[in-house]
Amino acid sequence: MSGDHDLGYKQLFAHPELVRDLLAGFTPFACFRGLAPAAFARVSASYVSDRFSERHGDMVWRVRVADHFVYVYLLLEFQSQAERWMALRMQVYVGLLYQDLVKRHELGPRLALPPVLPVVFYSGNRPWTACAELRELVAAGPSELDAFQASQRYVLIDKQSLDMDRIGQSRNLVAELFRLELSDRADNLIDALATLAAWLSGDGQAPLRRSITSWITRLLQREGHEATEEEIKSLLEGRIMGERFVRKYATWADAYKDEGRQLGLAQGREEGREEVREESLAKNRNLLKGLLAKRFGGVPAAIAERIDEAPEADIERWMYRLMDVGSMEDVIAD
Repeated sequence: MSGDHDLGYKQLFAHPELVRDLLAGFTPFACFRGLAPAAFARVSASYVSDRFSERHGDMVWRVRVADHFVYVYLLLEFQSQAERWMALRMQVYVGLLYQDLVKRHELGPRLALPPVLPVVFYSGNRPWTACAELRELVAAGPSELDAFQASQRYVLIDKQSLDMDRIGQSRNLVAELFRLELSDRADNLIDALATLAAWLSGDGQAPLRRSITSWITRLLQREGHEATEEEIKSLLEGRIMGERFVRKYATWADAYKDEGRQLGLAQGREEGREEVREESLAKNRNLLKGLLAKRFGGVPAAIAERIDEAPEADIERWMYRLMDVGSMEDVIAD
């Protein structure tokens, strides 16, 4: 799946869980890893007046990191191509944020300004080519003036350039959403939906589940699938599982397979196809063990061994049964 239209990322990143997962999984900064959602607080960005508001969204989060507050300026860029002056815009936005904090007397000890991390989340299809540092936009001059030139930088998360292997290794909510949107493989669609259903099954997850339901519905509709929000809601709440799940969502999987054939993605020698099937089966076995651990706790060695030896048909049957039974043993019962 791919596309350069906004799917409602601003609605998604209004949830602290997803902002945390974005920063922890897709930026290099270790300070954001392991934080609880309670460490994130949304801050008003009403002081920013931008005539491009229809093409991007801005939000500011204050993050408690150990004994410090860090401000994250997250800019959601929905244009189809890079913006040359992004580093300059970030310089202005960070300055406005600092001015607002001074005005509202929200400074730290000794009236120090807090650190700010500017992040650009880009969802366009064309490669992002804009420089990430303002200094690169400034013409060369006498070398003795270099130290006085603005040098604002930002972190870029370019959705289309993300590596699928890295996404697969980042086991968090944002990674599963990226996997849904960016992968052309049917098994990734089914796996990601099943994983999201397990993670969002708690009663306290209702607001986040609603936002993700809306996002997935828009994604599937954009790709030409006849999905309704009620169907996606039923799936994420565990009310569409088992044979009903197979009948409904197999049509989407078939559509991906047909598209893959047209693009030549399914061509190759028989041994190549067999290797792909084995790789897919191994991933599904690992996914099932992860979902079992998520719902019931650690997976005993005997059950893990049985899963590792089970054929594809059993893995699929157990996956669909996961949300309908009350124990790990019942999931893999014959």
